[in-house]
Amino acid sequence: MSVFGDVQYRNVNYFTSGIDADRRNIAVGDTLDFINPKVGASYKVSIKDWVYASYSVGNREPVRNDYIDALDGTKPTHETLYDLEFGYKRRSEKYLVELNFYDMQYDNQLVLTGALNDVGSAIRTNVAKSYRRGVEAAFVWNIIPGLRWNLNATYSQNKIEDYEYVLYDYTNGFDVIVEEYQDTDIAFSPDIIANTGVEFKFFDTDKHMLSAEWIVRYVGKQYLDNTSNADRSIDAYLLNDARVTYTVKNRLFKTASLNLLVNNVLDAQYSSNGYTYSYVFGENITENFFYPQAGTNFLLALNLGF
Repeated sequence: MSVFGDVQYRNVNYFTSGIDADRRNIAVGDTLDFINPKVGASYKVSIKDWVYASYSVGNREPVRNDYIDALDGTKPTHETLYDLEFGYKRRSEKYLVELNFYDMQYDNQLVLTGALNDVGSAIRTNVAKSYRRGVEAAFVWNIIPGLRWNLNATYSQNKIEDYEYVLYDYTNGFDVIVEEYQDTDIAFSPDIIANTGVEFKFFDTDKHMLSAEWIVRYVGKQYLDNTSNADRSIDAYLLNDARVTYTVKNRLFKTASLNLLVNNVLDAQYSSNGYTYSYVFGENITENFFYPQAGTNFLLALNLGF
């Protein structure tokens, strides 16, 4: 058995003065002191098996825009994370298996709520309680000499316990509508993420190596805001990539490697990011904006080692 522990102390000072391009006062003064401890242990059950556990606390300060864009009379609070993890690992010459369970509890996480400040900038607001919990799995199998299959996947729940969403009604002037949600999904946090690949080495000698790999990536549906509204979401997508690597060793170079990576081989049309804005003007209106990603594209790289 082995145990470990460490503690970190951080001191953060924010100080700004003057006005911005919108002629707003941006005076900020704040000092934060953080103590971030971590403890853990691992136990070797057998020559092939390990179990482990850890617990840590992390604090993070608001970013500059959280201070500058905050509503008059309000001030953002730092975030605190309590992370409990435990897992199991088994390693042999033929395969590797890893399972990791995690429970990440947040106090005062800063999230977008739909609220805007006096110049129309989106602002982040602290929510009292939120969490991310799930399981991560990894598997590597050396099927035969030169042929390997690997898989890693994550299943998680990412929730805000109590959330207030701000909606503006411009129908007859300017009204503020507040919608309340419980156990709603955190934006840009898919429940399932998975990657798998098969690699084959055609030959691997002291002087030459040629390998090819096919990689499949899956990202589940994710929401553009924190309301779990399917009309404000990014569809799940599946991508296929291919990689070919040729490496040679000689007297001139310690290693010379030529890599060809072809991304999105099947030319899938997908978006991996975006944003949304909703308001009321006689009726509820939602405007979604997506960032389309490249179709089939490639990267050719030469790496020289001396």
